[in-house]
Amino acid sequence: MEESKEILTPIDANLKLQKCENKSELTKNPYKELLGYLKYIMLGSRPDICFAVNYFSRFQDCASDTYWKRLKRVPSYVKRTIDYELIFKKRGCEEILYGYVDSDCAGDETDRRSTSRYLFKVFDSVASWTTKKQPTVALSSIEAEYIAASSAVIEALWLRNILKDLNCEIKVNVKLYDDNMGCLSLMKNLESKRTKHVNIRYHYIREKVTAKEIELHYIKYQEQLADILTKGLSKQIFEKFYELSGLKKKIKGFL
Repeated sequence: MEESKEILTPIDANLKLQKCENKSELTKNPYKELLGYLKYIMLGSRPDICFAVNYFSRFQDCASDTYWKRLKRVPSYVKRTIDYELIFKKRGCEEILYGYVDSDCAGDETDRRSTSRYLFKVFDSVASWTTKKQPTVALSSIEAEYIAASSAVIEALWLRNILKDLNCEIKVNVKLYDDNMGCLSLMKNLESKRTKHVNIRYHYIREKVTAKEIELHYIKYQEQLADILTKGLSKQIFEKFYELSGLKKKIKGFL
């Protein structure tokens, strides 16, 4: 395993792997087992490894030594940051619940499907995050973002209901931040013909925007927190989003 002190990000920013076609290259290694452990850690409290885990999951049937070596970078990174945790603030937050949504366009080089990514912050720390390949091929970056946003809206309203059950009712619109101006325009324009071919279930977002349950906002791509789920990032950018996500080093003496 790589020396953990040298691993500053869970995945190389420029990593591009192809699914191997030569099955003779496959070797016996605990690739799937390690991936399962990492997925458990990611779902529990580590949104920072979400993209890496999702990316390496694509190659479970191609677990040669090359892929195994790349995957081992993730636990090395986790080991280096093992004393970090998500910190939720009880008071002092301008907003209780808000989210970020993003997608790539045709990001999978094999089937050209896009991947939806969104995350939501509750009391100034990330509480829900998802990266999931879209079930159909998007014909443009706007369409890919639109499909991702529709899924994010469903999650936003579910989180709002959970908070209500916990006696933390949100009386204002849930804000959703997106860095695609074309997508934001499309979500607000009920008469647009640009998405007539899009599955009707993805238009759920328009209904919630019209009902003023969801409030859409543009955000510069440099401030798009969902980027931590979208791609491998350089050390500088990754650390910036790392801090914004609410992951902090555990203070000694506190549980």
